[in-house]
Amino acid sequence: MLLYLAVMMQGIWGGMIGGTAVQTLILGVITIRCDWEKEV
Repeated sequence: MLLYLAVMMQGIWGGMIGGTAVQTLILGVITIRCDWEKEV
């Protein structure tokens, strides 16, 4: 039971870290590809 809980917690943390990494990557790509001269 304790091992299952430890594995589940690793999954939760891994998902949170992975989601944050994907969000940062997508926002970085959008920021780089944006035409800032046109936006301002």
